[in-house]
Amino acid sequence: KTTTLVRKTHFLLNECWFKKEDIIFLAFNRSAVEDLNGNKEKEGKFKEKSIDRFENAMTFHSLAGRIGSLDYEDKEIPIQDEKDQQDVDLTLNNVVRHVIQDLFQREDIKKLVYEIFRTEKSGEESSVEYEEFINNKWFSSKEYYEIVRWLNYQTLLGENITVKSKAEKWIADFLFEHDIKYSYEWTEQYWNKKKNIRWYSPDFRLDDFLVKPDFLGKIFPKKVWIEFWWINEFDLDKKINPDWNTTWEKYREEMEWKRQYWKEKYDNRLIEFSINDIDYSNHLGARELFEQKIKETLEKNWIICKKLPEEELIKRVVENFKTKIEKMVEQFINKCKQRKWSPEEVSKKILTNELFHEWRVGMLYSFAQQCYSLYQEKLKKTWKKDFNDILIDATKKIHKEKWDIEISVSKKFWLKTNLGTIKYLMIDEYQDFSQLYYELISTIIEYNPNIRIVCVGDDWQLINSFSGSEERFYKEFEKLFIGGKRLGLLKTWRCPHEIVNISNNLMYGLGEWTICGKNHHGSIQWKYIWDIFIECRKEEIEEYGKDSIYFTDNDRK
Repeated sequence: KTTTLVRKTHFLLNECWFKKEDIIFLAFNRSAVEDLNGNKEKEGKFKEKSIDRFENAMTFHSLAGRIGSLDYEDKEIPIQDEKDQQDVDLTLNNVVRHVIQDLFQREDIKKLVYEIFRTEKSGEESSVEYEEFINNKWFSSKEYYEIVRWLNYQTLLGENITVKSKAEKWIADFLFEHDIKYSYEWTEQYWNKKKNIRWYSPDFRLDDFLVKPDFLGKIFPKKVWIEFWWINEFDLDKKINPDWNTTWEKYREEMEWKRQYWKEKYDNRLIEFSINDIDYSNHLGARELFEQKIKETLEKNWIICKKLPEEELIKRVVENFKTKIEKMVEQFINKCKQRKWSPEEVSKKILTNELFHEWRVGMLYSFAQQCYSLYQEKLKKTWKKDFNDILIDATKKIHKEKWDIEISVSKKFWLKTNLGTIKYLMIDEYQDFSQLYYELISTIIEYNPNIRIVCVGDDWQLINSFSGSEERFYKEFEKLFIGGKRLGLLKTWRCPHEIVNISNNLMYGLGEWTICGKNHHGSIQWKYIWDIFIECRKEEIEEYGKDSIYFTDNDRK
């Protein structure tokens, strides 16, 4: 896509005799701009295409900053070039961080955060989209089971520590709240009967606990392992989830094998829980009753379970999720401002349940809304501007000055242009468009109706909705830009025929088929994601200084 815009620019400059100041090339991030214009380390894409000294690629925020800069006088001047964007980035991050630090001085806020992350996702939140896949026959029942099996539940230990079921979250949170150190799915290596190396990943590992003395009175440090079984082994009906890729008998055999495995390891002990230990019909008390079961079982195995004081738990959880909370709040604020929602409007939407349908999400929105309100107040008091403010100010400036606004296109070559005389705007990654970007561009078009807009994008790559991007700008391009036309870039030069064919089959019915531009062929190896795991091993780090990838289907590294 980007190459298409670069070659279009090359054609306009070299074959149609346009001037460099007639064209502005817009991208959504600094790295893309640096790649296009070139930097100290490498030549840019424009130089590769013989567009000598073309420095007109910039981000939307850089363009907006250059348009609005004259209105700031002695106040903090916004973006003048790409380096200035880092300062705006820091402004946003720092203000959000200070706002959250201020809120965390309140005990009720800290307790709220603790409860949010202690509460598991609702069944609706975690499975509704997968039910939709099943209804549309996207996956077989086996594949659906594997997908659900790999869903993640956030534990209290930190933002990167997740487990795969509600029961495992309850176990993990219990261990955290009782200050019991654990590892999740630590992989054990063993030799099978055929002398082949195999891998086994129990649910939890508790390290170096003093267990009951043996008959000689000696006390040995032991590793304690926890497994949660997903069948009732005493069930006469032998019930098992019909979507599972196994039978009740096979699962039961696997349980026995694991029990025998740990019996043969002298310095290890296995502790077992199962679905029999959880009363799922008791929606309000199931977790508390299961936690009591965990406590009793661990203490029978000489593991002391003393719950940390609530103040300490809240302190640890807030610390563990500080970075995650900051990112979530930044995204929330950015999305609200991209849609031009004020803190007051967001508050009304929360009160009317317009944005959510469950307690946990509602509490997150409520917390984020308080952060948003304080964030806006701090910006106002300190004369700070974030990216969204800069876009809004630039749009206002164009309305005020009509078309007569001179901006610097390239500081390096002292090249300037006037918004009213620009002939072409090239927009890369158009699928990332949002309301504020649209208002800026449509305002430029309003006062410069002869300007031409050339956009490239791919709605299958729309992955920035968390920051305000909306698919409607892509889908409704012809309605939003009168006279607009859509052309497909259907030929790819990146992949051989086999990968292109697989991709076309995967996305059948969701768009036009891609054509392969390469002549050579290759071979495909199929790997299901649940057959592969990545593990960071101490011995591997010491020897190689990096992670290793283990394939569980044939144990090749």
